[in-house]
Amino acid sequence: SGIDAVPFLVQEVEKYNDSHLNLVKNDKKYIYSGESRILTQNPYFAYIKIADGCNNMCSYCSIPVIRGRYRERTIDSIVKEAVMLEKSGVKEIDLIAQDTTVFGKTQNKSLADLIKSLDNNVSTKIRIMYLYPSGITDEILYAIKNSSVVMPYFEIPLQHVDNGVLKDMNRHYSIEKAVEKIEKIKEIFGRKAILRTTFISGFPTETIKAHQKLLDFIKKDFFDYIGVFSYSSEEFTKAGKLKPLDTKIVKNRFNEIKDAVNKSMEKRLERFVNSETDFLFEEIEQESYLSIGRTIFQAPEVDGITYLTNVENEVPGKFYKIKIVKRDGVDFLGEIIK
Repeated sequence: SGIDAVPFLVQEVEKYNDSHLNLVKNDKKYIYSGESRILTQNPYFAYIKIADGCNNMCSYCSIPVIRGRYRERTIDSIVKEAVMLEKSGVKEIDLIAQDTTVFGKTQNKSLADLIKSLDNNVSTKIRIMYLYPSGITDEILYAIKNSSVVMPYFEIPLQHVDNGVLKDMNRHYSIEKAVEKIEKIKEIFGRKAILRTTFISGFPTETIKAHQKLLDFIKKDFFDYIGVFSYSSEEFTKAGKLKPLDTKIVKNRFNEIKDAVNKSMEKRLERFVNSETDFLFEEIEQESYLSIGRTIFQAPEVDGITYLTNVENEVPGKFYKIKIVKRDGVDFLGEIIK
């Protein structure tokens, strides 16, 4: 019993499995089908994994080894789970996969078809994450624009902007083509478009010139939110076999990129001050009694939070219309519009 029983957990579960469980072992064809859910954290938002695995084979990424090749759920199973979550009180659903843009390819369908089906069955707000740059199509963009539930939030992980580095990363696009996609989004959605990306600094083949290109691109202020990571070698990857850059060089470049990212985000996010937006009231912190939540332009766990200054009888778990009155870094202060 107790901690001493941990080494025998697998054997005990397998014995129980004989008559009760459909236990999935190390099978890389497995994908969760959404029959039941237990939300262990915030009860007002949930992720739905629409696919698993990846065929993009980025040279720095070990996901294909760990998660296997791409496979996807049916549209019906995803919609069924979304309906179930909405009935349980979930107010925002975030669709995730290693690459959401490729969804539907094994069903002769598309991500646009999934969007339309969700639009017909739920009223919960929906956010779509992990849009691979070259997979963003006009069909997907117009499906989002015409949807009453999908938010105009676009997470597009570019990873770098130097075409030589992108080729070495085995990313299947040029920066010119990626920028075309960004411009198309701005053309269709205007100021409503929320743009997020990620960059990797210090990739083994990144030259001084490539690093400077990335710095210059960030200063163009394309994105509202930017995540930046220092390159680290992953086991079983092609890039892991390359000679890494000197650790001091990687650290210095990362710090330069991070400073540029912070300045760019603060400049971009200032545009939301004095604007009105929908806000999901999530909780009142027990220690500080501060009322917090997220606006529609803040994805959970990555984009900061918004504090409310004038809560009276409002309750967590509902959307309210608020006015943003102040920015504090990537966080905001807001007032409920009475």
